[in-house]
Amino acid sequence: MKQRIAAAMLITLMPLSLAACGGEKANSSSATPSSESSSTATQNTAPAGNQSKEDACKEIEKAMADASETVTSATSEMGTDPASIKNAFDSIADAYATASEKISNEDIKKSVDQVTADWRNAGEKAAAISTTNGSGLNEYTQAVNDVSTHQNELFATCGLMSTSN
Repeated sequence: MKQRIAAAMLITLMPLSLAACGGEKANSSSATPSSESSSTATQNTAPAGNQSKEDACKEIEKAMADASETVTSATSEMGTDPASIKNAFDSIADAYATASEKISNEDIKKSVDQVTADWRNAGEKAAAISTTNGSGLNEYTQAVNDVSTHQNELFATCGLMSTSN
């Protein structure tokens, strides 16, 4: 059972670590000027809540870079300490919450707040499994799926994760 919990955690954390390491690639490709890209850039940076999507997404990128050490630590400790999963998930949620405080773009903020809540919920479900001898595994799996779905949507919106090779 610990292996199933660990596998679910790794699947969820992989996109997070990729975003923390690879976000600059998405930004560098959009810097090439052209008449088409300038009109697209105007659309992408139109303020929603007085902050462009690009600026809001930069806050997420910073938070993920800050959380990357937690991700690495959680991955190495999860086999020996199931309670560390909750602590790691809470730390990731805290990183998202910190980013959310700096985001005024309503669309991005709503997504970040959803992902924050998903990470906290997954942490609670993980803690429940470690104290109840495995009951609640289905709820934990669903919570991890929610994190993965909402986080991937956020990363795709921000261009933090490439969906192609």
